Amino acid sequence: MESPYIISFYTENTLYELEAKILQESCETLKLPYYIKGVENLGCWEINTAFKAGFIKRCLEHHKGPILWVDADGELLKKPTGFTGSIGIPIKPDLSQDHPLKISSSTLYFDYRKPAIEFLESWAQKCEKAPYQCEKHHLRKTLFERNQWEGLFNLELHKTNKPLIRHYEASRFLRKLVNKRLASIVNYDQITTDEWKSIREEFYPSRS
Repeated sequence: MESPYIISFYTENTLYELEAKILQESCETLKLPYYIKGVENLGCWEINTAFKAGFIKRCLEHHKGPILWVDADGELLKKPTGFTGSIGIPIKPDLSQDHPLKISSSTLYFDYRKPAIEFLESWAQKCEKAPYQCEKHHLRKTLFERNQWEGLFNLELHKTNKPLIRHYEASRFLRKLVNKRLASIVNYDQITTDEWKSIREEFYPSRS
């Protein structure tokens, strides 16, 4: 089965550039098609992330096939295959709908079908109206504004001993730097991705 198109974006002139290079290298190692775009810093971390919903929608409409969003600080460990629905979101069924950890937006799957396009339109509209709120908050509201979205499935990333993706949750550290515009002090040309992997483990160990 063909793997979905991997998409992501990162904030230019920040440490996210190094994160995105690692994601890109993992796609190339696995021979996966990808589109990873650098975007301008829009002023703060929250507004930067609010760009996500519209970006995913535009990529889906352009590609006209299955896509897999991966946060720029993610690293693919194996080829993503076997998706059968049109909207894949990691959901924790044991938590209440309003719980902040009910869903994750680090990895999301969408196929080019009407329910997915409608879902993304609704999510993007919420992000545009309230960009200072976390995009995951708007994603959760979109998920539960209908009793059931057609083609929705729980995107389980850890069904086997080897997870699909390793996430580093870099935002816990880098969002403060982005908001204070301190992340641009690094000369990225002088740091290899292997060096950055070693450095970041000290700041935010991975969550597979």
